[in-house]
Amino acid sequence: MASSPNGEDEFVHHIAIELSRAMNLINPNDLLARRVQDIAKNNSVDGFIEAAKSFGKFKPSFLAELHAEIVSHAKQEAAGQPQQPVQGIVVHDSDVLEPEPVRQGGLMRKDAKHTFRQPAKPLAPPTPRTSVFGLDKLAQEKRAAANAANGEGSRKRARLDGDGDAVFKGA
Repeated sequence: MASSPNGEDEFVHHIAIELSRAMNLINPNDLLARRVQDIAKNNSVDGFIEAAKSFGKFKPSFLAELHAEIVSHAKQEAAGQPQQPVQGIVVHDSDVLEPEPVRQGGLMRKDAKHTFRQPAKPLAPPTPRTSVFGLDKLAQEKRAAANAANGEGSRKRARLDGDGDAVFKGA
């Protein structure tokens, strides 16, 4: 092929996209587009329409427009004129958006207090205070009375049998 492979591939891909839209296909077929392009270069409009109908159901008006587009592209290519841009999406480099800066993931809160953040200064232990209602004295008296009633201040129950051997059921 006489032109640059990149420009030719763009035009073939453009033809493939048009054909896939006309046939209601999802993916464009570049091989089919190359064959259609070869048929258009070698045949007249009527011959191209008859030959292209073998690839699928196309409207004759669509095939006539496609033939005219392929022939004009071939003439521009032969004359060495600069290729006209393929109709479609035009991307300008200046319009490309910059990505957002990298941010820390996770739940972000507006306030500075984070759930798991350590406080700036450690909390001081609470200062001991005297009871306003005298409950500390009452509790101390109750503990002394309970110790006197149990004897020796032991809270555990005394063992009744003095063997000390463990007895297991079913053994």
